[in-house]
Amino acid sequence: MRSSVIVVTSNSETSTIEEECSELENSDDIISDVWCKTDKKPINEPFLGTTGLNIVIDNPESVAEVMSSIIGDDLILLLTEQSNLYHSQNAKKWKVSPKTLKWSNITTEEMRKFLGLIILMGQVRKENIRDYWSTDPTISTPIFPHTMSRNHFESIWQAWHVSDNSQQIQHSGWLFKIWPVYEYFVQKFRSVYSPELSLDEAMIPWQGRLKFRTYNPGKITKYGVLVRMVCEAVLGHICNMEIYSVEGKKFEDTVLSLLDRNLGQNHHVYHDNYYNSVRLAQTWPDRNVKVCSTMRANRGIPHDLEEDGKRLKKG
Repeated sequence: MRSSVIVVTSNSETSTIEEECSELENSDDIISDVWCKTDKKPINEPFLGTTGLNIVIDNPESVAEVMSSIIGDDLILLLTEQSNLYHSQNAKKWKVSPKTLKWSNITTEEMRKFLGLIILMGQVRKENIRDYWSTDPTISTPIFPHTMSRNHFESIWQAWHVSDNSQQIQHSGWLFKIWPVYEYFVQKFRSVYSPELSLDEAMIPWQGRLKFRTYNPGKITKYGVLVRMVCEAVLGHICNMEIYSVEGKKFEDTVLSLLDRNLGQNHHVYHDNYYNSVRLAQTWPDRNVKVCSTMRANRGIPHDLEEDGKRLKKG
């Protein structure tokens, strides 16, 4: 049986958004005399926030110290405790072979090594996970067996968990399984660095079964998990993000929740035409936000400007 896939056209969310935009097109609230065909120099109020690092890193050249500013001891402890809990809840259900290691609770140091090996796997690609522990001299990678035995890694992998299943209820939402880690990273991204802002989206590749897996024919990565993000405009640091989980969230609510911590500071936000509409743009001055973006023709612009836009060349 094939798993269901949510089809998302390029830079769009669902058909409900297009319906909302069609209402904007016919709205009588748009006052045409506030539009002009010549650029006016904007009045830029002083920026009221701060930019740059919000934490002190004693040795910024140390990879370990920089990583610890994001992946802290509290996250390692959470993963360790939840993995041990998950094993205790499910150990009786799992098959045990003669080669299975006798279980002992995972320590925080073992969890650090485990995560380090997973990150390294993203840099050193192999066809099979067991190849990382191969003794074949043509493909061997000694750092893996020197760090942790294969059986020990597999036992942690089987128990690796981030949330307590016993706390899941019917209306917990589709992100329940990853919510503690997701919320942890969002808070870290928000607190560590304050940048100039760019609103964008990304696709996390995923081909397996997932209720909110999306298919976007306009992207290079067509199948995956769609993530809306506020990023640093130059370096790409993620400041806030929302995973699109098909919960019927409206277009305006998505944009406002992404930018909630940056309102009222005279930020200049840059984004593509997906995140823009006339109705939303009219609310930005009251929120002390300036926006630079292109505009879709069906997002409520006056008809005379819409006709002019049709004559423009792409690029």
